[in-house]
Amino acid sequence: VRRVFVGVVMAHTLHAQTLPFAKRAWYPKAEATFADALAAVRAHLWGRMNYLNSPDETEMCRIPRAGLHCLQQVACYAA
Repeated sequence: VRRVFVGVVMAHTLHAQTLPFAKRAWYPKAEATFADALAAVRAHLWGRMNYLNSPDETEMCRIPRAGLHCLQQVACYAA
Protein backbone atom coordinates (compact mmCIF):
# COMPACT_ATOMS: atom_id res chain seq x y z
CA VAL A 1 0.00 0.00 0.00
CA ARG A 2 2.85 2.35 0.84
CA ARG A 3 4.52 1.88 -2.58
CA VAL A 4 1.21 2.50 -4.30
CA PHE A 5 0.77 5.78 -2.42
CA VAL A 6 4.33 6.90 -3.22
CA GLY A 7 3.79 6.09 -6.90
CA VAL A 8 0.58 8.13 -7.05
CA VAL A 9 2.17 11.07 -5.22
CA MET A 10 5.17 10.98 -7.54
CA ALA A 11 2.93 10.89 -10.62
CA HIS A 12 0.99 13.87 -9.31
CA THR A 13 4.22 15.74 -8.57
CA LEU A 14 5.61 15.05 -12.05
CA HIS A 15 2.35 15.96 -13.81
CA ALA A 16 0.53 18.35 -11.50
CA GLN A 17 -1.75 19.80 -14.19
CA THR A 18 -2.67 16.78 -16.30
CA LEU A 19 -1.41 13.24 -16.13
CA PRO A 20 -0.81 11.81 -19.61
CA PHE A 21 -2.77 8.65 -20.32
CA ALA A 22 -2.92 6.07 -23.07
CA LYS A 23 -5.87 6.30 -25.38
CA ARG A 24 -7.29 2.94 -26.36
CA ALA A 25 -9.43 2.23 -29.40
CA TRP A 26 -11.64 -0.27 -27.61
CA TYR A 27 -12.85 2.03 -24.82
CA PRO A 28 -12.83 5.77 -24.13
CA LYS A 29 -11.27 7.14 -20.94
CA ALA A 30 -12.08 10.57 -19.57
CA GLU A 31 -9.10 10.67 -17.22
CA ALA A 32 -5.93 8.81 -16.27
CA THR A 33 -6.10 5.52 -14.38
CA PHE A 34 -3.76 4.06 -11.79
CA ALA A 35 -1.94 2.16 -14.56
CA ASP A 36 -1.38 5.47 -16.36
CA ALA A 37 0.08 6.99 -13.17
CA LEU A 38 2.50 4.08 -12.76
CA ALA A 39 3.48 4.23 -16.44
CA ALA A 40 4.21 7.96 -16.14
CA VAL A 41 6.46 7.38 -13.14
CA ARG A 42 8.26 4.48 -14.84
CA ALA A 43 8.80 6.55 -18.00
CA HIS A 44 10.25 9.38 -15.92
CA LEU A 45 12.60 7.14 -13.97
CA TRP A 46 13.72 5.08 -16.96
CA GLY A 47 14.28 8.22 -19.00
CA ARG A 48 16.71 9.48 -16.35
CA MET A 49 18.77 6.27 -16.12
CA ASN A 50 22.49 6.61 -16.64
CA TYR A 51 24.03 3.96 -18.86
CA LEU A 52 27.69 4.82 -18.27
CA ASN A 53 28.41 1.28 -17.05
CA SER A 54 27.55 -0.25 -20.41
CA PRO A 55 30.50 -1.99 -22.07
CA ASP A 56 32.21 -0.17 -24.93
CA GLU A 57 32.42 -3.19 -27.26
CA THR A 58 28.97 -4.62 -27.87
CA GLU A 59 26.87 -5.72 -30.79
CA MET A 60 24.83 -2.56 -30.54
CA CYS A 61 22.16 -1.60 -33.02
CA ARG A 62 21.20 2.07 -32.89
CA ILE A 63 17.52 2.77 -33.23
CA PRO A 64 15.74 6.09 -33.84
CA ARG A 65 14.65 8.01 -30.72
CA ALA A 66 10.98 7.68 -31.74
CA GLY A 67 11.32 3.88 -31.85
CA LEU A 68 12.98 3.86 -28.44
CA HIS A 69 10.17 6.01 -27.06
CA CYS A 70 7.54 3.55 -28.39
CA LEU A 71 9.37 0.61 -26.81
CA GLN A 72 9.64 2.48 -23.54
CA GLN A 73 5.91 3.23 -23.50
CA VAL A 74 5.07 -0.43 -24.12
CA ALA A 75 7.41 -1.50 -21.33
CA CYS A 76 6.00 1.10 -18.91
CA TYR A 77 2.52 -0.36 -19.24
CA ALA A 78 3.66 -3.99 -19.30
CA ALA A 79 5.88 -3.86 -16.21
